[in-house]
Amino acid sequence: MPWYAVRLFHRNLLQVMTMLDREHMTYFVPMHYREYLGSDGKLHRRLVPVINNLLFLKKTATQKEIAQLFDANNMQAHILPKERNCVEGYEIPTREMRELIYICDPDKVLYEIITADEAAMKPGAHVMVTHGPMKGYHGRLVRKHHNYFLLRPYTGFAVMVKVTKWCCKPVHESES
Repeated sequence: MPWYAVRLFHRNLLQVMTMLDREHMTYFVPMHYREYLGSDGKLHRRLVPVINNLLFLKKTATQKEIAQLFDANNMQAHILPKERNCVEGYEIPTREMRELIYICDPDKVLYEIITADEAAMKPGAHVMVTHGPMKGYHGRLVRKHHNYFLLRPYTGFAVMVKVTKWCCKPVHESES
């Protein structure tokens, strides 16, 4: 079953997550740990959304039903479209969502989320990871701050996952 990327027009993601839980809808929000100084003067870690107004929603209802659900709860949201002037939402295949959920696990992998424009500007060879937990994933191998990352573009953004250069094999565009 495919997924939709949903952009929210307010910053109260917790309220949206509560509403989706109440409606028994499956969703995913990329999270990461952020450190902050507490009132006790100690450093604390809190799990927070990477992007405050983006979530992924499993397609268990039509776009119209999803829009009606958000409207009924006085929340404005927009399913990201296939193309700029298109009304139909972009459906993310389940395989890509499983990969995204794995990549964005804050306890397992070092990653960074960047915009689609930033991803387009990064040069790099198309590779496939041959060893380790990312084995079988395709993307572009890019270098940033003396580290290597596998760059995976998604709808409206891209994820850079830290990998070892030696675990990647070049792939020709015709093979992928």
